[in-house]
Amino acid sequence: MAPINYRNSVDRYRKYLLVMQKRPLWRATLFVTLSLLLLIVLLVFALRPTLLTIAGLVNDIDTKKEIHAKLEEKVSNLQKMVQSYQRIQDKLPVLEAAIPSNPSFSAWGKYIQTSASASGFVLDSLRLEKIALVGTTGLSSFDFTVSGKGSYTQIHDFITKLEMSRRINWLSDVTITKNQEGVLVISLKGQVFFVLN
Repeated sequence: MAPINYRNSVDRYRKYLLVMQKRPLWRATLFVTLSLLLLIVLLVFALRPTLLTIAGLVNDIDTKKEIHAKLEEKVSNLQKMVQSYQRIQDKLPVLEAAIPSNPSFSAWGKYIQTSASASGFVLDSLRLEKIALVGTTGLSSFDFTVSGKGSYTQIHDFITKLEMSRRINWLSDVTITKNQEGVLVISLKGQVFFVLN
């Protein structure tokens, strides 16, 4: 294979361009071509900011459509929540009585005293313990211990009143013994629930 002589090729091409340059068609074509190239370059630089702005606006429109769809969904959910709230609004006082938004220790103590008195049960002591009020939110509870004495019927009525209370409580341990005088003595442990906000 013979080596290619680039110098000869370039010289021949240069001579061809010089000959073609002298022809009027070539000159017109060259100027039209250069004018078109210049026009394309100017259009690219002139239209680039506009095209970038259009692309940014299209992107903003898509983002706003997504935000609008999410807001529509939230509005729909809020309307459903309002309807649900309106359906249960009459039952909210019962819920507040069952699980109050504060511990209401005194109300619970008065309920136990009233229940004991109504049953004829003699209340010896009421102790509240394991009360966690700091740093917790949501469902919480406190433990209580009740001791007292009475007849079987009185103890039964007292425990029934505690179980039938509107306030949610859980009796975990009931111990009934007979003392030396033959009177029934009860020791009762349980939990009372409330909600901390």
